[in-house]
Order: sequence, then structure tokens, then C-alpha cells
Amino acid sequence: MPLPLYDALGVSQNANSDDLKKAYRKLALQNHPDKGGDPEKFKRIQHAYDILSDDSRRMVYDQTGSEEDIQSAPNPFGGMPMNPFGFGMPFDMGHMFGGMFGAHPTKHQKETKGPPKLHEINISLQDYYHGKTIKLEFERQMFCKECKGDGAQTYEACGPCNGSGKRTQIIQLGPMQAMSQGPCPECAGEGQKVLVKCPECKGKKLIAEQKSLNVIIEPGMRPHEVIILPKECSDQERYMEAGDLHIVLQEADEEIRLKRIPFTDDLSTEIQIGLRESILGTTEYLGGHPAHPNGYTIHIPVGVQNGESFLIKGEGMPRKGVPGERGDLRVMVTLHAKDAERKILLEHKEQLQAMFT
Repeated sequence: MPLPLYDALGVSQNANSDDLKKAYRKLALQNHPDKGGDPEKFKRIQHAYDILSDDSRRMVYDQTGSEEDIQSAPNPFGGMPMNPFGFGMPFDMGHMFGGMFGAHPTKHQKETKGPPKLHEINISLQDYYHGKTIKLEFERQMFCKECKGDGAQTYEACGPCNGSGKRTQIIQLGPMQAMSQGPCPECAGEGQKVLVKCPECKGKKLIAEQKSLNVIIEPGMRPHEVIILPKECSDQERYMEAGDLHIVLQEADEEIRLKRIPFTDDLSTEIQIGLRESILGTTEYLGGHPAHPNGYTIHIPVGVQNGESFLIKGEGMPRKGVPGERGDLRVMVTLHAKDAERKILLEHKEQLQAMFT
């Protein structure tokens, strides 16, 4: 009774390389998943041919009947494979010296998710206050739905590597032999080649798609906040999923007297008054406040000093997620004497000095 790998190919243990190749090609065509075959059976056929088509690995298998750990070349002096350094274990140059002898993964392993992409949006104070929905329109690359990003309608098994995706090299080290495995250069380690390209993407694997997204700015959001739109970046061949689109909010460049105090819900403004207004108090008209389209009147208290500031409660920005609550408005006062006021001060300098001494 033939060993299991020979049985998988339907050949005897005495079969030569031509017999193995013919049997493999016939069974591979019959059982290929693209032709409705059983994927597991197809893998078994590929696995069997991968081992039996390699003289070194076939010799080990014939001697042991084991499919596990058939990784090294046979001992040229007979018996089981040897480590030329005398450690009594299988020897693989790829494991010992890494990429020096071409040892690499047989197939490209896709990473789970692509990196995020940043997109900045400049938002006005008015829109930060009331909220807004912004429509983004852009083009992105998507995996072709027809071929699911494979770029092919049908495949064929790679002949040089017999569908395994890897090639084996026997390296002579004096009287010893060692084996190194690396990806098949013909199929780039995929184990298969495109037979017919996908008619939809012409083998490119990706197609362009026009995308429209709504970005919702909530009332009270702050500059530098990030809105994440999951999986809205372009697809990339090396990743299984598209990365997330990160919308970074920024402040628009506006010529208004109001400024937002960074990382708070408070607003600030600077008001310049004269000596008379400082002594007697006054009112100041403030335009551009999002809550007061017709302007807002600020009452300057009597006797305010240069550089002094005061708060007006509840006239700042909305607190995100807390309806009805708002920050404060901080008013900074700068005193600037007018020419007429300076003249009066100079004329009555002595009297004023006498009053305040």
C-alpha cells in the first residue's frame, strides 16, 4: 500500500518525476477551487507534490513515512538528515542565516488594516457655535468587487514551484549539503499565476470610486478635535481593510474681535477705551458674536483700570453635549488717552497732583 502522499497523487512509490508531474497536473485541474473543486483536497494535492517533487524531501519521506518537519536535505553519507555542525537535528540554512540564502515567507501576508489618513477642515467661530454638516466629495481606490481585489478571473498553478509558492535550493558545504527555501520568483510566492485577467479592473485589482461623506460638526466642538470615519481611506493591496479617515478640525482665519481661549469653552475680546470712559464707565458695541447677529452691548464698569479684565457669564461657546450650558466671555480693557484728554491732563497737572498727594 503506497504512503499517504503517493496515494494523494494516485501514483506508486516507484513513480518517477514525469509520472508525478503528470498526475499532479491532472488532479490540480480537476480539483482547482476556481473550477468547483474542494479547496482542502486541492491543498492536499499541492502539499503532496511539493514534497515528492523535491528529491531531498522525498528521500526523507520514503525513509520515515512522516510529513512533518521535512525541511533539510538528506545526509549524503546515508541515513537521516544531519546538522553539519554536529547537533543531531535538521539543518536549514534559511533558519540559520536568515535572508542570506533566500529564506523568506512563501506568500505575502496581508496586514489587517491600513494606516489612517488625516484631512484638516477650517471651521468658523459661527459654525463651531451652532454646528454644521459639511459634505466631503473625493475619489478613492476600492478593491474591485468583481474579482474581490484579486485582479484575475481564473488562475493556473505556477509550474516552476508546482503551486507551492516556494523554491528549494541545495547548497553544498564541503562534504555536507544544506537546503534553503525562498519564494518562487515566477509567481512571487503566490503559488499561482493569472490565467485570465478580471474584465472589470483589467487586472489592476483596484477601481476608482467617487465618494460623498457628511461630516457633522456638533455645537461646541473645539479646534484640534478629531472626527473618525471608519474605513473611508483608499484600499491598498497589502492591507485587508481600508484605513480610517481622520478629520482634524482647525480654526478658520477670520477678522473678528472675538477669539476662543484654547482648550476651553470661553471667548475673549479686547476693548480700548479713553480716560473719560475709564472714570465714568461706558458701553461698547461688539459685533461678530455668534449668539447675537445684531451685535452685543458690553457694559464697561466705572473706574476700570488699564489691563483689567472681567467676565460676562454665559456669553461664551456652547458646552458640547450639555444643552443650555455655555462658557464665559472674558473682556480685557486697554486704556488709551485721547489727544484732548492728554491736553487737559497737562493743563491741570499741578491741581491733579495736589488732589492725589
